Amino acid sequence: MIQCDAALSGLEACILQNGKPVEYASRSLTATERDTYAQIEKEMLAIVFAMDRFHSYCYGRHAFIETDHKPLITIVKKPLTSAPKRLQRMLLRLQKYNFTLVYKPGSQMLIADTLSRAPLTERTPTEFKEELAALANEEQQQELRMVASKATVDLIKRAAATDDQYQLLRRQIAIGWPDNTADLPVALREFTTFADELVEVGQRIVVPGTPDQKFYDAFTPRTSA
Repeated sequence: MIQCDAALSGLEACILQNGKPVEYASRSLTATERDTYAQIEKEMLAIVFAMDRFHSYCYGRHAFIETDHKPLITIVKKPLTSAPKRLQRMLLRLQKYNFTLVYKPGSQMLIADTLSRAPLTERTPTEFKEELAALANEEQQQELRMVASKATVDLIKRAAATDDQYQLLRRQIAIGWPDNTADLPVALREFTTFADELVEVGQRIVVPGTPDQKFYDAFTPRTSA
């Protein structure tokens, strides 16, 4: 059994046997990981970190991985292509392992929660390099430019900057989604069915506002009277 957790500044993992810890591991997040990764990406990164660190224990065996981030349970069951690219790369690194991801409330993951709040400052070979993360972001931006003109992208950005719901959604993606939909602001509850697919930079666009109010009006030709 492996427990994984990600906090604002670090990752933690602990491998247990018969409910007792065998080995601990933790590290700090890089500046890129800390500032640009959505919470679901940090939680997935914690799993990749744990499996890399505990490779000698897990490779060739079936492992159970406990996480307190429920959306991850959904994302690992979906086809790989449905995940955002950053999550795809992490999931690909996990393909060599046989594991079952299980949800456990954070209040019951005492070891993982404690260590993730006070991570070691060491940098390990398993971490993603900031240069590669920046390159991936540029690739995603390039894909966006390929499917939408610069004028369209600029229009979406301007609309997003002034849309309260959109900004609220960005903050929620950064901090993670609660287990209970009732704990979400009413304005964000419509996104819960695909919350596991939402990241800051991805392959598809959430258009700000309702189409008939903001976006489509801007592209509807207006005939003069």
